[in-house]
Amino acid sequence: MDPICHPDQHMGAALTIRKAFGTLFDVNFDPADLGRAIIVAIGDDSSTKAAFPHQYHSYRYLLQDETLALGRKLVQQFGSLLGPKHAVIFVDACVADLYSSSLERIKRKASLEGHSQVQWLHEWVGVVGLSQEILTGGFSATTEPKQLRYLTSLTQSVLPILTTHPLWNLPLVCRSPTTNANEDTSGIVAAAALRGNAALTCALLGFIGSTVRLLDQAVERFAPILLYSILEKAGSRTSTDVQHSAVSCLNTLATSIGAEDSSELILSH
Repeated sequence: MDPICHPDQHMGAALTIRKAFGTLFDVNFDPADLGRAIIVAIGDDSSTKAAFPHQYHSYRYLLQDETLALGRKLVQQFGSLLGPKHAVIFVDACVADLYSSSLERIKRKASLEGHSQVQWLHEWVGVVGLSQEILTGGFSATTEPKQLRYLTSLTQSVLPILTTHPLWNLPLVCRSPTTNANEDTSGIVAAAALRGNAALTCALLGFIGSTVRLLDQAVERFAPILLYSILEKAGSRTSTDVQHSAVSCLNTLATSIGAEDSSELILSH
């Protein structure tokens, strides 16, 4: 019997789902709205929400608490239907595509502070949020060691990608003019690109924080590389959004490992 769908059709369907749901979690980083923080730091972290309530009204389309909750519930249910294994496969593909796309921009010497960067960020920042929710849904109903091994494997695969160049080191302040004469890097455009870069960094920290929470004590093996990377962002003096997201992520790591607080976590490692 012939298969119902060709493998390419499956890939096309996955791409369509990624684009549709990724758009749902796109972020508003309009520089005109400077009084509002950029993005949710980490899922349902109540302590972060209490400290930084303005972070929870920064999505581009999910403007109300009710619609945000509904959007997250919808995607998490989809992740639950996929199950742990296929949720991991989906997320791994999303991260791989994000990484490949960022490398392609570096290869083309595209400006990381110009108009094309703003467009690129609107395409991808929501995909990171989508991946976070898919993973949360995929592992919402399981604590079985066999299933958690999928999550460990994913962490091994994506952690080195997410916490290294070029994704982890996007400029948060103006560095140098673009090498592309056709690239618009005017003041308002550059401001949007830099805030968007911060939004993506916050989204990456959010994804890492959710993964840490799902791994719980099993995250211990990844603690050294995670701690170094998160501390780097926690010390950021160029973006309070990134700093707040990193501190929240650090607290999540401390809780998962069983440390009393982030200070104990740092001293023990």
